[in-house]
Amino acid sequence: MERHNLEIKGTADFSGLVPNRMDMLTCLTQGFVKLVFEGSKKHCCPEWGLPVLDYDRTANDDAFMKFQSLLDPKMDVKEYDGGWLINDLHYLAVPITEDDIEKMKMALEGRLEDNASLQDGQQDLRDVLLARTERFHHVKQSISLVSNQKITYYHCNCRRYYYHRWCYQSAYMQHKEKLKLLGQTIHKSPEKNSKAARQRQVIADAMDAARERIKGATSY
Repeated sequence: MERHNLEIKGTADFSGLVPNRMDMLTCLTQGFVKLVFEGSKKHCCPEWGLPVLDYDRTANDDAFMKFQSLLDPKMDVKEYDGGWLINDLHYLAVPITEDDIEKMKMALEGRLEDNASLQDGQQDLRDVLLARTERFHHVKQSISLVSNQKITYYHCNCRRYYYHRWCYQSAYMQHKEKLKLLGQTIHKSPEKNSKAARQRQVIADAMDAARERIKGATSY
């Protein structure tokens, strides 16, 4: 029993799983999590799950189905750096151009174009750079070995995928062929007269979502 306790709290020779003098928040969010993982590993193997592979979850997500119905592969998807750049929800129907990609690259380096400048009263430089990078989701295909089986999946560089292993853009790339086969048609390129309507619809949905968040925040 004492030896087991030393493994948890550590000794002068080695660090334990939950070191002493750890505050309560760190202990709950890091120490106990590590303790459960290391303890469980002795009795079973860690399970690795990828929600992006779950077609039923994707097809039953109403927000995703609306997203993929508005997405136009010829305008909102572009091959880039071994993967694909896909527009964020709020930029659907805005064509991806080489100029946009160059601006994104410069924004990642923390700079604007040589002839660009921010006037008084305009957005802060940080906001401009963030807008240029967060517009795009960079999706790539990967192959991993799980339980001696090769699994092909798509991953994204966005925050949502980092936390949930699923986002609209990665799920679209993962299941687009199956969506077509089941008749859940992905829209063809719209004509010029319908492009504005799609943009208005995206803006209206974003405003509705903002109103719901404000309503929820002020309901307490």
